[in-house]
Amino acid sequence: MYEKIITHSDFDGIISASICMWALNINKVIFTGPLNITHSKITITEKDVVCDLPYPLQCGLWFDHHEGNLEELHLRKINPKSIPGRFDFKQSCSRVVYEYFSEMIEIPHRFLSSVEEADVIDSFSYPSIEEWRKESPGKIIDLTLKTHFSSMDEQNSYMRNLVRELKERSIQEVSSLDFVQKRLRSYREDEE
Repeated sequence: MYEKIITHSDFDGIISASICMWALNINKVIFTGPLNITHSKITITEKDVVCDLPYPLQCGLWFDHHEGNLEELHLRKINPKSIPGRFDFKQSCSRVVYEYFSEMIEIPHRFLSSVEEADVIDSFSYPSIEEWRKESPGKIIDLTLKTHFSSMDEQNSYMRNLVRELKERSIQEVSSLDFVQKRLRSYREDEE
C-alpha cells in the first residue's frame, strides 16, 4: 500500500523509519530536512509515510512531535486528528511511531531500546552531565551522523544501511557493526 518513507535525516528520523519499515514492509527511504518539506521540494503522495517532519500537502501517514509543526497546522486550519498517522507531544517522533504501531500489532521488543535512546537524544533530556558523556549504542550511531561525508549519496547510503540494520537487529548490535565503527573512528579523528 505504501511505497516509501520520507524521514528527517537525524537519529530520531532513522529510528522512526526503521519501525515503519518493519511494520509496513516498505523498503524505500528518503532522508530530508524540514525546509524541503515546507518549500515542497520533494514530491510526496498518498502512498508515502512521513516521519519527524512538517506535514506536507498530502501523504499516506504522518508522524510527528514538534510543537511548531502543530502550530503550522492550526494556521493552515488543518485538524491534526484528520491526518492519518499520529501527532503527539512525545520526547521523540520514534516514540509516537512506536506507540502507534504497538496499538495494532506486536512490535519486537528490540525496538524499545532504540526508542528510549531516541527519547533522550532528540529531547536532550540527559539526567546529568555524566550521563550525557557516557557512550551508549544510540550516542555512537548519533555521533556517526555528525561526521563529514564525501557526498550526499554517501550520507544517504549510510543512513539507509542504518535503517535496514535497525529493522532487523537491536541498537546494541548495530552500533557494533564494522560500517558504524568505521564512521565512529572517522568522527573521533575529526574531533581531534
